[in-house]
Amino acid sequence: MEKHIRTFRFTGTGEQTEAIADMLRAQGFRFEALPFHPDAMLLLEEPFPLGSSLAAKFGYIYIQDASSMLPALALAKLIAADAASASGPAANGNELAVLDMCSSPGGKSSLLARALGAARQDGAAPSGFVLANEPGVKRLGTLRRNLLGMNMLNSGTCSFGGESFPLPSAGTATSGTSAPGMTAHGTTASCTASDDEAIFPGWDYILLDPPCSGWGTVEKNPQVLSLWQGDKVKPLVGLQRMLLREAFRLLRPGGCLTYSTCTVNMQENEEQVRWALSELDAEMGGGAVSLLPLENYAGFAFEAPWPDGATDSSQAGQGADCSGVLRVSMDSPLGQGFFIAALRKAEDAAPLPVTRKNSDATSGSQSKKRATGIGQKAGQRSGYGSGQRGAGSGQGHGESGAVFLPPAAIEAPLVSASLLPPGQLAIQRGNLSFLPQAGVDILPESFKWDGYQLGKSTGEGSRPRLDTSVRALMPSAREAAARGADVLDVDDPAVVCALLSGQSLTFAAKGAEVGLYFKGLPLCRLKARGNRVFI
Repeated sequence: MEKHIRTFRFTGTGEQTEAIADMLRAQGFRFEALPFHPDAMLLLEEPFPLGSSLAAKFGYIYIQDASSMLPALALAKLIAADAASASGPAANGNELAVLDMCSSPGGKSSLLARALGAARQDGAAPSGFVLANEPGVKRLGTLRRNLLGMNMLNSGTCSFGGESFPLPSAGTATSGTSAPGMTAHGTTASCTASDDEAIFPGWDYILLDPPCSGWGTVEKNPQVLSLWQGDKVKPLVGLQRMLLREAFRLLRPGGCLTYSTCTVNMQENEEQVRWALSELDAEMGGGAVSLLPLENYAGFAFEAPWPDGATDSSQAGQGADCSGVLRVSMDSPLGQGFFIAALRKAEDAAPLPVTRKNSDATSGSQSKKRATGIGQKAGQRSGYGSGQRGAGSGQGHGESGAVFLPPAAIEAPLVSASLLPPGQLAIQRGNLSFLPQAGVDILPESFKWDGYQLGKSTGEGSRPRLDTSVRALMPSAREAAARGADVLDVDDPAVVCALLSGQSLTFAAKGAEVGLYFKGLPLCRLKARGNRVFI
């Protein structure tokens, strides 16, 4: 059935929603809220491509299929439920560490980061950090651009093969200097480490959306049904199992993961869940893997689980052993065909051993990998197994030449360092990056990853230069004015379009920068020269 439905979501905070909607309406777009989440929208009228709208250019919306939003929403709901019931990793109130193993283009990572970032503001649920992994170089670039564009400060990126991640197994010791017998969250580890060893606690939660046959996308990609059939699917099934095993190897005991695909193929969906509940469970000692029930979302048509060997939906409902998974029907009025399952790792699960393929990586050879990020010396608040929390203090030098700065180093009338999540500012290779604290705490000092790139270094002893597009650190228009900043708050999108086209505007600025806002919504910092301002 051809639907031709266009959906997107808001990426800003709840208090910014109305201004984002006003900006879209002012440019002629019509849309309505979808019932399954307040940020999800159905596009009704598109006077020109939505991707060229001001809301898209400033990263306040993300165009995404409705079904593709569900895995991150489901995981965020599980995290909130853990916090409410004082169970799982979310029970202790610390910043959470979440891994998205196959991230590009970044829709699910950014939605999860948004959920964790919003939690920090409203205090209703635990907040935290999302590390988005993408092994492909070109796709990694797309991922980073999207996360930067949406100003997801509590995200980071890395580039490793998801089936051979260069990290120790959760709950096992590795060489390094740290507080012995302690995890990064400050709780006693399940195994004892010697003085020169640290315990890798594992990721609190993991989102795994592996490569799949994509049968659910047939409306957009009609060739998938003929391309991925028979023996051609077998390599995908094998890869998915390697990724699932790796996810459980890295998952913290008590943590949970969501497994999702955009296919309706039972072999890649229910069969993989059954494999995890039997084979992976047995490998971890039995009673180690449990299936968590997921609630349906309004607006979608769901099918009951398929039984083993099923080839079409006529047998839906006979897969009782997979009760609780979500299977979006191909005939759903909203979204494409999709599958989501949630699995929890028991607190007493035995660690999964490192496979031969990644044994070298976990013992120190990951410097050969594509990812190039922050690597810190022990003692420079790498936090690996240290139990340390809070923002970094002072300045330090890691083994990779990183220089750590206090938040005050970026404070300015139009830049509020108080809006930074918990973490550290670091300069490395000429870039000014923000490293979320949960990532600093959990990752070994040798692990290569990139934090959120805020801007550039202007030389030793000089003030770092923040990119003018970092709107997430701009105070409100009222607060900016109270701080003595120049503010240009407009309600006509034509003014912003003129600036984006390269035009300058007359404005008598007191300083070198002017904050550009749309009805109080921060957009960027303009440059001022004489009585003119420009982007």
